[in-house]
Amino acid sequence: MQCVDLFQEELKTALKPLQEKLKIFKDCKLHWSQTAEHIKIQAQRTERQIKELFEKLHQVLRDEEAARIAALREEEEQKSQMMKEKIEKLSRDISSLSDTIRGVEEEMRAEDVSFLQNYEATVRRAQCTLQHPEELSGTLIHVAKHLDNLKFRVWEKMQDAVQYTPVTLDPNTAHPLLIVSDDLTSVRLSDEEQKLPDNPERFDDRYCILGSEVFNSGTHCWDVEVGDCTLWYVGVMTESAQRKGNIFSRSGIWYVWYSGGKYRTCSTPQPDKILLKTGTETFSPKVRVLCTVMYSLCFMSALLCFYLCVRSHQCRGENGFLK
Repeated sequence: MQCVDLFQEELKTALKPLQEKLKIFKDCKLHWSQTAEHIKIQAQRTERQIKELFEKLHQVLRDEEAARIAALREEEEQKSQMMKEKIEKLSRDISSLSDTIRGVEEEMRAEDVSFLQNYEATVRRAQCTLQHPEELSGTLIHVAKHLDNLKFRVWEKMQDAVQYTPVTLDPNTAHPLLIVSDDLTSVRLSDEEQKLPDNPERFDDRYCILGSEVFNSGTHCWDVEVGDCTLWYVGVMTESAQRKGNIFSRSGIWYVWYSGGKYRTCSTPQPDKILLKTGTETFSPKVRVLCTVMYSLCFMSALLCFYLCVRSHQCRGENGFLK
């Protein structure tokens, strides 16, 4: 019996790692199931937004088509009315000439005495005072005006109807307390956490969100509208930088932040240069980030310039962190 008890204890001990692993697997399955459900919700929401956006574009096209057809119909009506009036006048002239010709021909068939008596009047009657029909120019539909570079001009109209956003926020990186706008251009802080998958890309400690654009070289610039926030961070981070926990204690982050009425710059690790240009002007609540990334054989360095600027832009961020 003692041997059985000993073996049972050994098996219990051996089972613990399996039970722990089973729990991990079950938790993972639950997490993946929630992620799968979230994927469906994301797909449905994104499909709805795509349809709404295309409906707006279709409406712009329908309105533009209607306007151009209306312009064509107006020209058709004007020129058709002009031709109608011209034809009606010509018909009256034809009728008048026909009457004159018939009258003269009747006089020519009259008796000699009557013919001679009415000769002078008949001669005067035979003298036509009507002007020849004028040559009509510009009467046809101005087809070239309606079709000239039509696709290009409609495309220009489409440009007026849409807005370009230099930075599109990535909702898959947003902290659960951050609510991203439908057009992915602004973010606000919520009082209640959203039920979102805890995917590796998502921040879980700091109220941060990344832009969707990534780059590994060149010079890049964007504006972030911070509104009346009293505390905010704006900057860039490497794609490999850790998103979980206190990100500001990790490497691969360069940013400018505002707190207590003061602007500060920081980075991990500290780069060769971080410039905060404020000058003496009165600034609007917008921040311009200019990032130049340079590669050499063995290292990468980044030069960041943060400008408090007065230029307006479509991209907005609130309590945000843009990549």
